[in-house]
Amino acid sequence: MNQKAASIYLESEKEVTDKTFFIKYMIEVNFNRSSSEIDSSDMAEQATLMIYPHIRAGISTTMSAAGIEPIILPMLSLE
Repeated sequence: MNQKAASIYLESEKEVTDKTFFIKYMIEVNFNRSSSEIDSSDMAEQATLMIYPHIRAGISTTMSAAGIEPIILPMLSLE
């Protein structure tokens, strides 16, 4: 299993303990390769591209449901 955690907050409050806006999320993903022809690093990149839109939507939806103007995270490009 591979767990990753990330936090989102205002850049101006990077060193502030009591932030006015803070989201911390953790995601756990399990993928299996059916072929040894698929490189692990390529699989990790593809998995990131597949999961990121769901993270974006989840953060936006959660903020909207809380009555907070949602932050729309930018699209992800791994080039």
